[in-house]
Amino acid sequence: MFLKRISSSISSSMVKQQRHHVLKYNNKTICSSSNTNNNYATSNNKFFKPRRTFMTLGSGESVITRVVKEAKTDPGKIIMNFGAIASLTGFMMTDVMYLRSLSVVGSACGITYNLTRKPKQINAVLWGLVFAGVNVYQLYQLYLERSEKITYTHDEMLLYTAHFKDWGVDPRQFKKLVDSEGCTFQYIEKGQTIVEPNNPLNDVILIHRGEAAAEDPLSKEILYTYRGDGCNGCVIGGTALVDNTVRLKAYPNRIVAATDSTIVKWNTDHLANVMHEDKEIESAVLHALYVELIQGLRRERRHKHEKEIHANIVDKLKKLESMIEKAIATYNEKTTSSMLLPTDKKNVREFILKNRITIAQKENVLNKFGWTMDNWEDGSLL
Repeated sequence: MFLKRISSSISSSMVKQQRHHVLKYNNKTICSSSNTNNNYATSNNKFFKPRRTFMTLGSGESVITRVVKEAKTDPGKIIMNFGAIASLTGFMMTDVMYLRSLSVVGSACGITYNLTRKPKQINAVLWGLVFAGVNVYQLYQLYLERSEKITYTHDEMLLYTAHFKDWGVDPRQFKKLVDSEGCTFQYIEKGQTIVEPNNPLNDVILIHRGEAAAEDPLSKEILYTYRGDGCNGCVIGGTALVDNTVRLKAYPNRIVAATDSTIVKWNTDHLANVMHEDKEIESAVLHALYVELIQGLRRERRHKHEKEIHANIVDKLKKLESMIEKAIATYNEKTTSSMLLPTDKKNVREFILKNRITIAQKENVLNKFGWTMDNWEDGSLL
């Protein structure tokens, strides 16, 4: 009996609690108790959840609203983010002036942000002033450099148009190249020597106009030529820019002006320094050198191959000469019948066929011993 009373009192209290239970969302009632049967009425019999859409945050607040609120409460954050975007944009610029200008904007925004903190970030502000000051000074130097009037001589303009303009070299960069220490324009008359043989070459020479020829210092034979007027393969001594060991060797040939010519001469060390400082100039010079380097390698290989062939032919002719000399000596020792031995003639004939010795070469060897081709074929001098 006692247990029944306790059970009934608990049930009645639960019913009262259910009658007063209200479920709310965003200060709006969406579910409430309506009777003691635990049946809950909802709007349209569904429980709606808020949907996150584009440009909204988790709380349903739009990004623009959030930015406006942040700008009112802490404007320093907005300025800091703007400065970060400006600095990033500067890093994507190819023009140095734009890059430094945007870096100054980024530094100014960073300084403003650090000044709005509590407490103020004085150390960061000072570093920002240092970065901004350096960039402002460099911007001033760039302005002075670019505002300077550039003037070219007629030959400098032709040289720039023929060899450097198409490779992205700025007119100021080219002016720096031709005004650098050790750069000279020289006018050479036809037949005048440009480079003496058997001496180290410490200059890079570009045939600007005209034509020059490389001569063998002994035979005076023209081995190859250098063409100016914008043609490739017009650089002398350019290999030293990519291979320092070349400068330790004496230049093998004499370079002579084949026509009246204009040459541009740079000291190799000074030109290498300018190329190291400016990559556009380096690209243009290396392009001009490319054909000269390839042709130089081909000439070297061809010369080496020709020397090997010549040495091989000389060895064969010496061996042929010794065989003919031996056959003639045997002929002179014979007393009964003055005829060449058939075995000696056969050995000479087989050697000539095997080593592809020409008739003219064979005839020259025989003439050294006073024999003709007919004498050899007859087998005697009679």
